[in-house]
Amino acid sequence: MKKTLFLCLIALSVLACKSNDDDTNTTNDSFVPPNATIKIEDLQQTPIEGTVVYTFKAQTWNTNGNDPDFADRRTTTNAQGETSIELDFSGLFGSGNTERFYFSIHYRLNNEERTQFVSLVFMEGEDKSATITLPFVIAP
Repeated sequence: MKKTLFLCLIALSVLACKSNDDDTNTTNDSFVPPNATIKIEDLQQTPIEGTVVYTFKAQTWNTNGNDPDFADRRTTTNAQGETSIELDFSGLFGSGNTERFYFSIHYRLNNEERTQFVSLVFMEGEDKSATITLPFVIAP
């Protein structure tokens, strides 16, 4: 009798520890990240190559401000003055929600540190662009 009871307890333990056969995927394999294209130009709409564009998630911006040391991404503009930034931050998008991002540049003008930024709101899969125009003309 004790053996039978013992075997029943073992059988119940094995059944209770059955692995989960549920094939539900808890990650979003179909996630399409949004993309931002940021263009930097001067007052004459001349594209500016080689400018570092800092990307901040809203939470980072709200916590640390426009401090490049805390930027979530850094990219550099190409010969057309543009940089493309894939916003593939996991866990931000889903259920149709939107997320705000800030894109900033830092430069010197008349020996003063200056910054300019633009803020855009994205949904999953959206592509948006913005231009930051510097308040001067680049000499040829």
